[in-house]
Amino acid sequence: MLTMNLEEEIAIYQFGQGIHSDTAILGHFSQLDEDTQKIRLYDLYDLVLPLNPVSSDIEQAIKDSSLTPTDVPCVTLKQRQLRQGIFFLPDGENEQVAELLLYVFKIVYQRAYTLKQENSTDWWYQDLSKPEIVQAIRTRHRELAEEIYMNSSFRSEFACLAKLWYEFIELRKGNVGEPKPDEPEIQTKFNFLTYNDMIGKVDTVIGKSIAIVEDKLSHGIGVLQGSVRKGLAAQYKLTSEQARLLLVDVIERHMQEVYKVNWRPYF
Repeated sequence: MLTMNLEEEIAIYQFGQGIHSDTAILGHFSQLDEDTQKIRLYDLYDLVLPLNPVSSDIEQAIKDSSLTPTDVPCVTLKQRQLRQGIFFLPDGENEQVAELLLYVFKIVYQRAYTLKQENSTDWWYQDLSKPEIVQAIRTRHRELAEEIYMNSSFRSEFACLAKLWYEFIELRKGNVGEPKPDEPEIQTKFNFLTYNDMIGKVDTVIGKSIAIVEDKLSHGIGVLQGSVRKGLAAQYKLTSEQARLLLVDVIERHMQEVYKVNWRPYF
């Protein structure tokens, strides 16, 4: 699942349109810790794959980037192709992998952009070199995020997601005790699965395998996020991608306000 927020995706698509160089994107990537870099690599992969890359795109991306055909990520992707190669990319080469995927994205995106820029209503096919268009995208996104945050129909589900993510973060830190004493009690208004139905009681984790509990948390998060994403898309007449970006921002707001947690690096 993509984890980038709106600003990050705008930067990627502006690079795809040739508006900016790769400097800022790769510079930001290099500052991330290794776990977060891995997540970002899958983000890039998930942007590339729906655009149907072919073998020649990888070869052209190598030529366009600062990489050489003998660099390990280039050899791996050329041998296994993109759909399989992402799972065999070497550890310790994250920055090279990011650069290669970024340039593959630029090639396949420009192909789609040429075909769709005149007729598509999706913001990522609009001319992102125009400040007024980018500002309109940001403004509309902020307005919708605020409306969704205040929408009581989704509030209990977002509160539940925030708690799930808080437990996941604490588990990764090695903190497996009770949740914060002042956190709000989760209320469920509709026939969604409850927090405890989704993952069981995490506060009984002592003596259990951390990996098993983390897997249960991840599964619960994935199921509930998928459900909320579909609900947002249906109610607000959004594409799945627009709903995902709004989902990210609203969860982030809940995490910051309730748990005082910088959530997104753990996504």
